[in-house]
Amino acid sequence: MILLHRNSLALAPVLALALGACSSPTQGGWKAFHDGDLVTAVQEWSPVADAGDAEAQFLVGLAHDTGEGAQQDYARALHFYTLAAAQDHPAAQNNLGLLYYQGQGVQQSFQQAFHWFERGTALGFPAAFSNLGVMYLLGQYVEVDTDRALELFEQAAQWEDPKAQWILGSIYYEGVGVNRDARQAARWLRAAADRGQVTAQHRMGLLLFAGEGVERDETEAFDYFLMAAQQDHAESQYMLGFQYETGQGVPQDMQQAADWFRASAENGFAPAGCNLGLMYLEGAGVMRDAGLGAKWLRRSAEKGFAMAQYNLALLLSTGRGLDQDRVAAARWMERAADAGLVKAQAKVGLLYEHGRGVARDVVRAYKWYTLAIRQGNPYAQRDRDRVERLMTATQVDHATRSADEWYPRPEKQNDRIPMR
Repeated sequence: MILLHRNSLALAPVLALALGACSSPTQGGWKAFHDGDLVTAVQEWSPVADAGDAEAQFLVGLAHDTGEGAQQDYARALHFYTLAAAQDHPAAQNNLGLLYYQGQGVQQSFQQAFHWFERGTALGFPAAFSNLGVMYLLGQYVEVDTDRALELFEQAAQWEDPKAQWILGSIYYEGVGVNRDARQAARWLRAAADRGQVTAQHRMGLLLFAGEGVERDETEAFDYFLMAAQQDHAESQYMLGFQYETGQGVPQDMQQAADWFRASAENGFAPAGCNLGLMYLEGAGVMRDAGLGAKWLRRSAEKGFAMAQYNLALLLSTGRGLDQDRVAAARWMERAADAGLVKAQAKVGLLYEHGRGVARDVVRAYKWYTLAIRQGNPYAQRDRDRVERLMTATQVDHATRSADEWYPRPEKQNDRIPMR
């Protein structure tokens, strides 16, 4: 996903340095700002803003925009940004464009957003180039123009704007409007990652881990995942767990693997919860605890992760770590099968064939065995042959049509993330 970006109050000193003069009427608020007293800083800047100083108008608008140092109030932010933008303050023009783009404090208007981003580019403001590039890329107010979008992103990226570098790298990484180009993606993602952009750090790690666009280097991949994980990036935390579990790029350490899977799972990444649950069941890196294993598998299953649904179903069918419930087991197994997990499809075929947790239904059994066969399960053919001997030709035809009409309904997962 490509996001537009505004400036935050944390960047205000940098912006002031870039845009302001050595002596400024806003200096009274900077001492309070640097002392961490944002409320006093905004109080000092407010009368200066009311007197017409563009920098102060921008800073007060920024405070109301972000809710740092003042109550968040997009209408007030709009007011002060408009005043500063009219005096050719480029950061204010960029942020004003974003308010119009997102419809915050004003009716959404891509036309006005485009106008203010374009004004910002005329004054050489990198974020405005990036935001204007997004509008060309997505065809918002203007026709889609990928070449113009890339030109704008590259201009901002050349000024070492990490968000522009990240966007440009992401375009090549995902193939948005262009052919996917791992080498170009790596070039720009590395630049953004080295400047602290967390998603770029994660994606650079994935490229290094897979050897896409760069020479494969699992150790350097680990370093990038660690940078992102320290910023609470859940998928990078998962990748650290995976590398410790498998010993790729680092010495194998199951305790470290469990710790990183736990951090990732607590940040909501379902595959990590599944892996952690299995580690508790196996006693790998943690004390064996079937109850905790079931708990983490359920959390992951409820987020739609098919492998967790499959393993939770196995626990429910036997009563390991939680009360036995064959009806619930069948329900979870069918959800995993419906997501396209082939071994779950074969299991569901057995459940319907023998009536375990579900009403016996040879037509549905035949359907699920057929789907498992189509995905390469070598044993499902024997199972289907067995159940077919109990069916009429009409039932076989109905089951075959049902299999033909089926399509998987998986939770969207990043297909570049390796799974256990």
